[in-house]
Amino acid sequence: MPPTWTILVPTLGERRPLFERLMGGLLPQLDPYQGRVRVVGWFNNGSPSLPKIRQTMIDRATTDYVSFVDDDDLVSPDYVADEESIQVGARV
Repeated sequence: MPPTWTILVPTLGERRPLFERLMGGLLPQLDPYQGRVRVVGWFNNGSPSLPKIRQTMIDRATTDYVSFVDDDDLVSPDYVADEESIQVGARV
């Protein structure tokens, strides 16, 4: 069975435009994976601290792999495919 993966994106409400730009590039890439790749965002106002948010997100993830993408990052059009192929290769 192919591995599952959650992409975690903590963000602040004031950074919504950056988050939306990231999602615009990331979400369309998920379709071929039929739910095996998920994106989870966490909006907050600066509290709790970012390290606590990141740890909570990891603790709640139920997939084989997790990764973080910062809300101000840009992802390549092949980001999900490239990362997923590495994960599949790692399990062989």
